[in-house]
Amino acid sequence: MKILREKSNSLVSSVEKQWLSLLYHHCRQTFGSTFLPSHDHLHHFRVWHFARQVFAALDQAGRPVSPLKIEQTIIAVFFHDLGLSVTLEETHGTASKDMCIAFFRDNRFLYPAGFDEILDAIEKHDEKSADLFPAKISDERHDLLHILKVCDDLDAFGYTGIYRYAEIYMLRGIPDEILADRVSSNLQNRHEHFSAIYGVLDPFTRIQENRFRIAHDFYSGLNDPADNYPPGNYRQKIIDMFREKILLRENILAPGSTTPITEKNEKIQEFFSHLRQENDSWPYP
Repeated sequence: MKILREKSNSLVSSVEKQWLSLLYHHCRQTFGSTFLPSHDHLHHFRVWHFARQVFAALDQAGRPVSPLKIEQTIIAVFFHDLGLSVTLEETHGTASKDMCIAFFRDNRFLYPAGFDEILDAIEKHDEKSADLFPAKISDERHDLLHILKVCDDLDAFGYTGIYRYAEIYMLRGIPDEILADRVSSNLQNRHEHFSAIYGVLDPFTRIQENRFRIAHDFYSGLNDPADNYPPGNYRQKIIDMFREKILLRENILAPGSTTPITEKNEKIQEFFSHLRQENDSWPYP
């Protein structure tokens, strides 16, 4: 098993050597004039980080991913949300697909093997159709669309996910009164998809379950007045603070962010402490 893991790490490193810097900097440049911390180049890198973890977990389970699939994944990952730089609609996948085509065409790069599959995954990654949900566990673990969707879903968990949901839903005009219900429903769908595809991959699964609970518990308690933060609960105060930072164009997800939190409420202080720790834990380039 150790030999398999070493081989898998070598394959991922080889693909990264060819693509990571190129795609990461293209993604960063694309979002250069767009303030969207929830889905910018750092989000794309985190999704790739989760893809690497998925590959490692599959390898450990004796289901190694091919070099071709790794290459397809890194390309799909770094283009999947690029369309959000031009539209905030849930159909942004189409714009992302077009931007991927333009990237290869304009730079005169050879289209990689399985390019149509890459484009299909980019376009459909945010679709909620039941047709995209697997009826049973089989080789869906190696299907590019499911790899991309799951790794994208995983970035919606944890403290980072709490901010990401608040930001993108605010920008899409979702009112506070229905924010908790909308997020909770979306989170549950993401969790079910993850569990159906990769639920057997312990201990990786247990780690992601804990991250799911962090985000789910926050939003399920958002409308609970028992939290006793006048004139609402502390979670709503955090949402209000997110809104303030967004209006000021302050990126609190940026590595090393030292945004001062003046609130004295212990739970609010604890929340932002966890968010900072999580931000600083990502292995950004």
